[in-house]
Amino acid sequence: MKKLFVLIGFLVLSCDTNSAVTKPDVFLSSEKMENILYDLTVLKAIKTSYNNHEGKALFNDNYIYRKYNIDSTILAQNQLYYAQSPKESIVLYKRVDQRLKKAKDSIDQLLKKQAELKDSIVEQVF
Repeated sequence: MKKLFVLIGFLVLSCDTNSAVTKPDVFLSSEKMENILYDLTVLKAIKTSYNNHEGKALFNDNYIYRKYNIDSTILAQNQLYYAQSPKESIVLYKRVDQRLKKAKDSIDQLLKKQAELKDSIVEQVF
C-alpha cells in the first residue's frame, strides 16, 4: 500500500501544467481505470508470492490486457492522461486503496476462521 501512495506522489509531482496531454483515442473511464489498477495491484502481489518461474509466468500483465481488451500503450496513455489531473488521480487511487483494504480484511477473516477450525480439530483429536 505504501507503494501505491508513492506512485500517487510521483504522479502528482510529475504533472506539468505547461504540457497538456490530450485525451487518448481509447479513453478508459475512471471506473474501468480503477478496476484495471486494482487488478494490476493484486496481480503484482500474487507474482511476488511465487518463488518459481512457472508461477510468475502464469500471472503476467497480458491477463489484464486480455480481460479489459487493451494493450500496454492504451494503459500508459490513460495513466498519463489521469496523472495530468492530480485531484482525480488521488480519488481514483483512494478508491483502489479502499478496495484493497476491504479485500485484505476479508482474507484476514478467512484466515482467522481457518486457524480456529484447525485449533478445534486439534483439540478434538487430543
